[in-house]
Amino acid sequence: MQKGKTMKYIIMLALLLVITSQNSYAQLDELIKRNVKKSAESYELLLKSPEETRGAPRLWLHVRSSAQEKTIQETGVWLKSISLGGRTIEVRPIQILNTGPSESQLRFFRIQDKNEAEQLFHELKKALPQLQLKDFSRQYQSIDWLKPGHYELWLTPDVSNFNLP
Repeated sequence: MQKGKTMKYIIMLALLLVITSQNSYAQLDELIKRNVKKSAESYELLLKSPEETRGAPRLWLHVRSSAQEKTIQETGVWLKSISLGGRTIEVRPIQILNTGPSESQLRFFRIQDKNEAEQLFHELKKALPQLQLKDFSRQYQSIDWLKPGHYELWLTPDVSNFNLP
């Protein structure tokens, strides 16, 4: 009697192994296909120049008051019209902060963004003559969440308007 139960147990175990191995094979096959597809996509990205793979430059705005926020909102069309390498700027939401630098600044965080930052700086300086360009790439180069094309405009409390060109 014990022999019969053992035999049934072995048969059920064998069936379970066959079923799960077929399922595992299907999962493994799907995983291999996904990896091949991702590898092909990565290879295609490597073939493109960095300019082709970058998204729109993103400009984060840091102001000290609601009056400055209103001024920035009024100049939003002008800001969005600035073109860097054929790409228009993506203006990010305005952030009102109580503290900040003692001079108005355009900040960049990746050394590969230096040329583009200088272009943006020259455009912004037309409206903000006191603006300074600040390179934070040494401090932030290894920070993953800061993507290429991340720029920050920090205004001092005394900025009340933009001298639009």
